[in-house]
Amino acid sequence: GYGWDYGFAISNYVNANAKDFNEQLSVSKAKGNFAVAYNDGSKLTFADGQEHEIQSIDLAPVAYAYNDMKKACGKGYSFQVIMTFETANGANQTVKVDIAKDDVVQEGFATVQLFQKAKSITFTFDGSDKNEYGLVTPKYIAIDNIVITK
Repeated sequence: GYGWDYGFAISNYVNANAKDFNEQLSVSKAKGNFAVAYNDGSKLTFADGQEHEIQSIDLAPVAYAYNDMKKACGKGYSFQVIMTFETANGANQTVKVDIAKDDVVQEGFATVQLFQKAKSITFTFDGSDKNEYGLVTPKYIAIDNIVITK
């Protein structure tokens, strides 16, 4: 499923200047619909329940998170998306993708080559900007063009 109860929303909003949660599903550039994973534990599962080889996925920071990262970035700053791939035999593989590192923040969608076999992908987030409650940077990532081997 998707929607606020499932950790994903479907969007087609484009607004590079989104600065707060009221525009939390916007990206700077897009060609049609995309999914937005938010908060730790957002999980995509193949409807057939089978394992597939995921060749690549396109990821982009939503504008709300991007603008927050741009304000906070500098030496030692980081924001990562962590994808955990659950295989049919229960062995999990993890891939970390830097969305921001030091003073560089990814703009727009970028393709991440994966070649991971999985029946599901769980998205979590980590970074350097934390307080006593955890990560301060908004935990959102836009997802598009998941390419699988049939």
